[in-house]
Amino acid sequence: MAQHKVGNRILDEEEYAIESVSIWAFYLFIIGAFIGGAFMLDTIPEDWQKELRYAAVVAGGIGAGGLLGALAVHIRHLFYIGLFLGGVSGVLYWTWTPV
Repeated sequence: MAQHKVGNRILDEEEYAIESVSIWAFYLFIIGAFIGGAFMLDTIPEDWQKELRYAAVVAGGIGAGGLLGALAVHIRHLFYIGLFLGGVSGVLYWTWTPV
């Protein structure tokens, strides 16, 4: 069984997979909260009360961030599949492009 060193800890394969998914979930939450909050800020009418606007922006940001964080495993797989297919298509383009 493989051992991975993360900081001062030594993790086995299962613990390392959980660690890497949790890092992806954290960053996806931050990105989703920022984008969701910005979208809500643009969507909400300006004539609403300040407190109501603030609550809607925070709720939208946390909702979007939580959704992306919950889907971190699938987003991570899709990201790596996209990288692989991009690399394969780059090699194929380089191979069949006339010189």
